[in-house]
Amino acid sequence: MLFSLPVFAATHQVALTWTQTIDPVALNCIARSVTSGTENFSTPLFCSTSPITLYTDTTVQGGDTWYYEVDAVNSKGQVSPGSNEVKTVIPLFAPTNLQAVSQ
Repeated sequence: MLFSLPVFAATHQVALTWTQTIDPVALNCIARSVTSGTENFSTPLFCSTSPITLYTDTTVQGGDTWYYEVDAVNSKGQVSPGSNEVKTVIPLFAPTNLQAVSQ
């Protein structure tokens, strides 16, 4: 008996939304970390030169756990304290369409 297990590339994504501050913003920077805690968000994942309130991370993979925060940067280069931290666990999809072929 031969088992056939099709392989499908599952796409995962995390959509982040937030409320923009009332202060003038030159950049919004989104940071991501595998561990919780503000000290772990030292390298931005993405920075926008316009004041956005939505970002979709399409680089995540199933089984991952990520923590995110957003910082605002003004035209003088001053960085706000980080936003609240959010956690997401990316689901790991089970294989589908298992088939058995008798031979």
